Amino acid sequence: MKVQEVLRYVGVTGLPGAGKGAFIDVLRSMLEEQGIGTRYYSLSDELREEAKRREMEVSRPVLRAIANQLRLEHGSGVLSLLVVNKLRQDLSLLTDDLPLVVIVDAIRNPEEVAYLQRELAPRFDLVAVDAPLDVLVSRIAARARYDEPAEFVRQKEAARRMILGEAGNDEPAHGHNIRRCMDMANWTIDNSASLDSLAQQVEAFIGARIRLPEDS
Repeated sequence: MKVQEVLRYVGVTGLPGAGKGAFIDVLRSMLEEQGIGTRYYSLSDELREEAKRREMEVSRPVLRAIANQLRLEHGSGVLSLLVVNKLRQDLSLLTDDLPLVVIVDAIRNPEEVAYLQRELAPRFDLVAVDAPLDVLVSRIAARARYDEPAEFVRQKEAARRMILGEAGNDEPAHGHNIRRCMDMANWTIDNSASLDSLAQQVEAFIGARIRLPEDS
């Protein structure tokens, strides 16, 4: 399979607690029910690999610091460059003709968006997964993730500060600015309600943006 034969590249951005993982799970399930394969890539996975190479703790603050350092040294789109190189290498090795959607997760800087838009045009969509701030704070404070410091899951104010930092508050140009990334999206998923509501929105996205094989 050649890169240009991919049906769609779907970039995913959104603040912590928005439910990006839930959106991706529903998207992949619906596509696979229709005979469309998916491949998943994450800019955060690049950071986790880098943290392990440096023998550093894999935690949100550490990954954020590494991301900022890499962007400062190599340009703010560097994580997207790494992922695009990896996915192109992977796709060049595929031999079947299964219809395919490629998902690129954890986009946090506007230049990461811009790089993907340039390199994957015209088949790239950026989906912003959104929910109100109070919902995000409650979700973060209630959950337990191995890469999040304990104070995030014990104190709502700590969770709020973390979310606002990821959104771009007081961040340099090479830092996290998820809110600006969300402004650049061409599709928004409101993930503040039920799973049924999420599923309906994912179905609408597939119908509008992903050309299924039977439509060819």
